Amino acid sequence: MAAGDLEAALLAVLAGIVGLAPEEVAALRSGPRWPVLLAGVPAVPRECRAEDGWAYRPGRLDGISAPALLTGTETPPLLKEGTDRAAAAIPGARVLALDGHAHLAHLTDPAMAAAVLRRLVPP
Repeated sequence: MAAGDLEAALLAVLAGIVGLAPEEVAALRSGPRWPVLLAGVPAVPRECRAEDGWAYRPGRLDGISAPALLTGTETPPLLKEGTDRAAAAIPGARVLALDGHAHLAHLTDPAMAAAVLRRLVPP
C-alpha cells in the first residue's frame, strides 16, 4: 500500500488475512464490486488497529436481535472464532455455516447469501 499498489495490498489482505481461496479472489476480482473493494483499501490499516484495540464488555451486544450470523465452512479459524464469540454474546443468535464458502460469501456468491437470509427473516 505504501508503494501505491492498492490491488496488491487488497490481494494480500484477501488471501493472507481473510483467507480466501484463489477461486474466491478471482470471483471478486471479476465482479462489479472490485472497484469498491479497491477504494476501501486505504482504510484497512485503521480498521485492523480498531479491531486489535477493541475489547468486548459483557452486555454490549444485548440490544441486537439477529436470528443468525453467517460463516462459511471454509472460513479461516481466526475469523470463525470472532463469529462464534459474537453469536455467544448476542441473545438468541446462532451461527449458520455456508457449505463450501469462506468469509466473504456475501460477495463471492451474493445470490446464495441472499437466499439464506430470506429464509431466516420472515417478510
